[in-house]
Amino acid sequence: MAVKPIHPVVQRRYAKLKEAATYIGVTERTIRQMIADGRICRYRSGSRLVRIDLNELDAAMLRGAPDCLGIATQAAAVPCPDSV
Repeated sequence: MAVKPIHPVVQRRYAKLKEAATYIGVTERTIRQMIADGRICRYRSGSRLVRIDLNELDAAMLRGAPDCLGIATQAAAVPCPDSV
């Protein structure tokens, strides 16, 4: 008998800052402010390459609560990975 996972595995959808801004209809500056506020996480590869997970962005827009700071209102918080 196969064991089913409790939570379905969701594939991450990474986007550049500009693409993430276009995706939700705001400016790139707003995306940067959301990162600074802890509302969304950023993922770095190297010193310059920054990506946003669109699934997390969707959740942040629905929830409206800071997720990366470990403060969640409706869903279990998943803290950001190393946000260096």
